[in-house]
Amino acid sequence: MLLDFAYLLYRIALGILKVLFLKSDLRQENLLLLKENQLLRRKFKKVKFNNYDRLFYMAIFRIIPNALSKAILVRPETILKWHKKLVQKKWNYSNQVKAGRRKTKEELTKLIVEMKTINNRWGYRKIMGELKKIGIIISKTTIAKILKDNGFVPNNTRDMGWWDFIQSHGKRIWCCDFFTVETAFLQTFYVFVMIDVETRIIKHVSVTRSPCQTWLMNRLRLYFAFYDDPAPDILITDNDGIFGKWLGPFLKDYFNVKRFRTPIKSPLCNIYVERVIRTLRDELTDRMIFFGEKDLAKFLKEYVEYYNNDRSHYSLDFDAPKRKFEVSAIETQSKITKSRILDGLITTFSRAA
Repeated sequence: MLLDFAYLLYRIALGILKVLFLKSDLRQENLLLLKENQLLRRKFKKVKFNNYDRLFYMAIFRIIPNALSKAILVRPETILKWHKKLVQKKWNYSNQVKAGRRKTKEELTKLIVEMKTINNRWGYRKIMGELKKIGIIISKTTIAKILKDNGFVPNNTRDMGWWDFIQSHGKRIWCCDFFTVETAFLQTFYVFVMIDVETRIIKHVSVTRSPCQTWLMNRLRLYFAFYDDPAPDILITDNDGIFGKWLGPFLKDYFNVKRFRTPIKSPLCNIYVERVIRTLRDELTDRMIFFGEKDLAKFLKEYVEYYNNDRSHYSLDFDAPKRKFEVSAIETQSKITKSRILDGLITTFSRAA
């Protein structure tokens, strides 16, 4: 009786499989491969991948983004993790001698802490002045770090000169900077970003393998030549070598733009473009693997279009830099439409027309 029942189940399963898979050789092959994978996973708890395996899955992940949604051995998150490890390995300089400032002498550290302990109301500048009186020159940043490391909480008051400058000139200020992106083959590309401080509009994005003075000069010439609105009064840059002494006279002579250089090692003085670069990394470059310059430039262009026209910004009262969103009552869910950009990396929502 039991054998008859098992045979009946076998016949039913066989009939279902014939209906579903007999008409397609590809379906039969897929069914067989899936079953073999299940059997192999019972024997091997963890599969080891070599570099060729990783390159194969990375290519499949890029060519067919949804191909790995049903994969058994590897997930999209694993591929992104592989790429990040390769990038970290490329930039690992732990075996080299680390350059930088020499460590502050212990006697000087004790003296600064003693000054602050005895005169708790003294700020960084006051301590700088007292040290100068005894023939010691030290920066305000070093004093701040020493006090912070020894448990002193910074005063709420701060030097507002720079922020007053930004706020009073914000309508006429742009800022720019570079950041790097690593491709699937560990090629380093440099991305140049330029934004408007007041509107937060990304004005220009360019990609290059070898940034230099000539390249940047041509980028600025081409941009301002086809730019319809008035040029800014001030362009803020950091102290990177590519922004050399040539940039100030070049901007002044050709476009009547004044170049303003931030203090050394002070990224907060160029905070607007730094924040945009962080957004670009968080939402695009750290979440995709690129295979070349054209590939990277294509997705950057698409993302900038989304950033300027569809992405809401907290600092702009949740509007986009180039667009104000109209607020109205939503009656039914059917009036909301979704669209996917950047090969499905980002899904945007909008009201149906």
